[in-house]
Amino acid sequence: MRPATSFCNWMTSQGLIFGNHPFARSVRNKLGEALLRVSFENPTTGEIIATPLNRPLQDEELVLPLINDALAGQALSRPLNSYKEFTDNFDFDRGTPKAMLCGSKRLYRQFAGADGRGGRLYGHWVQNIPGWLRRGLLIKGKPVAELDFRNMQLVLLYGLSKVPVPDVEDLYAMPGMPRDRDDMKMVLTLSVGNPTRDETLGAIRKRLHDEGRAGPDKAERLYNTFWACHEAVSPHQKHARDGVWAVLQNLDSRIALRILAKLLDQEITAIPVHDSFIVERRHAETTERMMKEVFAGYCPGTSVHVNVTSKGA
Repeated sequence: MRPATSFCNWMTSQGLIFGNHPFARSVRNKLGEALLRVSFENPTTGEIIATPLNRPLQDEELVLPLINDALAGQALSRPLNSYKEFTDNFDFDRGTPKAMLCGSKRLYRQFAGADGRGGRLYGHWVQNIPGWLRRGLLIKGKPVAELDFRNMQLVLLYGLSKVPVPDVEDLYAMPGMPRDRDDMKMVLTLSVGNPTRDETLGAIRKRLHDEGRAGPDKAERLYNTFWACHEAVSPHQKHARDGVWAVLQNLDSRIALRILAKLLDQEITAIPVHDSFIVERRHAETTERMMKEVFAGYCPGTSVHVNVTSKGA
């Protein structure tokens, strides 16, 4: 015998079904207060280990203490609006939530292997929850908007190469490309993460095999189709020891830090999720303008579009 759906929904709406059971509402960060960190791979176990980076904050990083103070005081919640939302986010085999709806709100910048390599922002619990849960967030009890740069990594490649961005709606769905834009995004992601064409093709083959979609010369077809449309900014035209990902992540994190600072000047506290920003819905228009202004400062002459989820009052 199961309780009626309406009763389960009422229990959830009244906070009588706990989305984070059996965990407490806060999670202590093992690295304490370190705002700058660097991660290394343990050569024996393959485990990624992060350690504090002991140097003063520089340039865009100076906003970190300020944004963390603002985030600490932000009234943030993600109420579960139905029993279905609870079940969608609960792993009944393990007896734990799939995504925790609470935790640390303290941001830090983490580099990969060495100072200056990468450097994205991490630490806020919202960064670890899927989009469908983020859309139901409340700030001060009010709905949010999430704004993200469209085709960010690819547009940054154009900006770094000083090549005009093609005037199309979607850079992953240009004429001649296959219908599945996720395959095109996969090609870009693996291309910027590998220093050569051959290594990228190997990574694409593995991904296709793991997904049960391998086929004769399929990796080559996907790679050649994508980079035929974006040949001018192919990361494999130049020889490098590493993929271009570290340069792109360093730049997009600097842009993110500057956007956070500009928004704070307007008394707007944003939650960064890599190349997107979550704000109270009433601040969406200002946030979109700031994002475009800051991007133009780092990549002059490069056009970028901003996607807005849940825009409006």
